[in-house]
Amino acid sequence: MKSKASYFNLNKNVFIEDMRRFWGISALYSIVLLFSSVFPILMTYSTLSEHGYFLINRILNNGNFLPFLFLTTAPLAAAVLIFRYLQNNNSTAVIHAFPFTRKELFVTHCISGIIIISLPVIINGLLLLLIKKPVYSTELVPVDIFTTAAILKWVGQSLLIAISGFSIAVFAGIISGTSLLQTIFGAGFLFLLPAIGTLLLFYFDHFFFGFNSGWKMSQLVINLSPITSILDHNDAQFSSGFIILYILLTIILLAASYILYMFRKLERSTDSIAFDFLKPLFKYSVSFCGMTVLGIYFIGLSENRIFGMYLGFIVGSLIAYIIAEMVVEKTIWVFKHLKGYLFFLIIAALFVTLIQTDITGYERRLPVFDKIESVYYGNFPSDDREFHTLMSEDNIESSLEFHQTIVDNRKWLERDPSSETYNITLNYLMKDGKVFTRQYTLPYEFFKHNPYVKKVYESAEYIKATNPIFHVQEKDLKIISLDSALLPDKSIQIINSFEIKEFCEVLKRDLLNESFEDMMSRKAPLARIEFFWKDNNELQEKYYYGPALKKSYANTLNWLEVKDYLDDITVYPEDIKYISIKRNSENSTTYPQETRSASNNLMIPTATTDLMVVTDKEAIQTILDNYENRHYHNSEGYLLTIGLNNGSTNNGFFQITTAPPFIINYFNTPMVSD
Repeated sequence: MKSKASYFNLNKNVFIEDMRRFWGISALYSIVLLFSSVFPILMTYSTLSEHGYFLINRILNNGNFLPFLFLTTAPLAAAVLIFRYLQNNNSTAVIHAFPFTRKELFVTHCISGIIIISLPVIINGLLLLLIKKPVYSTELVPVDIFTTAAILKWVGQSLLIAISGFSIAVFAGIISGTSLLQTIFGAGFLFLLPAIGTLLLFYFDHFFFGFNSGWKMSQLVINLSPITSILDHNDAQFSSGFIILYILLTIILLAASYILYMFRKLERSTDSIAFDFLKPLFKYSVSFCGMTVLGIYFIGLSENRIFGMYLGFIVGSLIAYIIAEMVVEKTIWVFKHLKGYLFFLIIAALFVTLIQTDITGYERRLPVFDKIESVYYGNFPSDDREFHTLMSEDNIESSLEFHQTIVDNRKWLERDPSSETYNITLNYLMKDGKVFTRQYTLPYEFFKHNPYVKKVYESAEYIKATNPIFHVQEKDLKIISLDSALLPDKSIQIINSFEIKEFCEVLKRDLLNESFEDMMSRKAPLARIEFFWKDNNELQEKYYYGPALKKSYANTLNWLEVKDYLDDITVYPEDIKYISIKRNSENSTTYPQETRSASNNLMIPTATTDLMVVTDKEAIQTILDNYENRHYHNSEGYLLTIGLNNGSTNNGFFQITTAPPFIINYFNTPMVSD
């Protein structure tokens, strides 16, 4: 009997059969959407306008777990069930014996599958349109988020995710020979592009000295799949660029699936991989993933990071290759097939060598001075910040000189085992709008003694760009609060508008006169500064932490002394009960522990050969003037516990090179017993 066919090679009988057999997927998905979106809205409909923001926001951003789960699994289930006949020898022989072409079968199955997973979304979207009412956001300027446009956006996003997921699962079914592998591949391919991007970022971060993955790069990798982007709570994936990307990937996958389906051999049912040319690609891809994952894992386990990484590469790739071979051959006896692993090792070694030798010149490349508009300095990886930028020619030139010293010394900087490091990000904003970015973790001493970065940091342009106080209008300030670094109850508040202006002026003068050495100093500050704005100020933030009040800020300290404020924030030796000091090694960072008496006040500990206890007021003053409040992990030196009369304690630190002589002498001189 001749089958009835319509346009686009849709076979009516096959279509009706698909809808009859698999309507349950659509029905179940519709019920889930109904009870997770429409029903909760109707239950709170009377108060929805006032209290429904978070509910509507979760629904229209696919933030509810169960609907999101079905959004990802329903397309996979539809593809697995509809194309299940391909994974069984008897079924595929019977189906292909009927009087319709492979083209009709593929096109009809795809159309029926897309309809099955799309109907629930469309129906739920129509119901949301019927019950929508104004629901406003919690922003300063409220915006209605439950609108026709917002609902249509949700419908479009959900359809795009569902159809792209269906195309991935169909492709997985065409290249695999079992439903189990189709399910595994279909789920895994949803994360394939982000996974590849993440693996590449690992190699670039590890082997490209100065590579800056940055926030934008990380977001780009996450947005390569709408699934990972939603899991990251990021709506940026549905920008026009990513929508076009997802549509193109869907079309490409369906087209590739159609071509492969035309050439697929019927007897390949039940095979793990249905096409011979894909078997090496599968094995090498799995081996590459295993190599990278175990390499990353071994880096954290081994003291020698390089040895651990390469050991992980070899062990991980071998284990993954054996597993992939077992999957392909469907047996555990695959050791005679391991000659292909040698070929993979050659490819992997070539890949790592090409990255490590920097044949592209990435590590040595610097921007051209005449093409730079400005440069940004930061302490963390970033590639999208345009504040704190320096535009003067002197600073741009000094930045390039500083950058050149890094490039010239990159070999030993990469190998430097120093535990004390300084993160620096250099972003050059080019005149053509592009950003040239590099990020380095440099030895602290290298950074501290670099003459070119010293010149930049001491420039007025840099100081004004990096200290928010230069962008604050004194008339907008309500209070300036200064809190002692050691005793929070020792504090002052400057509320007089004239004094606020004077304080800002002397503080700015100290900041502009501050030397690079003082900027890099780790000495504990005298106090913390907070700026509070007036209540009627339009700025969102009501306060921010200002620069710490350092003991080197002579103008500010003199002003505070003249105003009789200095004593109110200064901790004196009389406020200290004792200071206990312990010598630490590179692998120990345990501070001396305080002991308490029955009255809960601190007890003065007993001095030992390993513990120095200071109660002399003159020695305490020397420590207060010079101790550091920043301790770098594995830095060798002296750990301090400062016991105050009020019963509280604070920690401090001295490096070997900065400790007062009496501390060094104590630990270098053996105690004489009575």
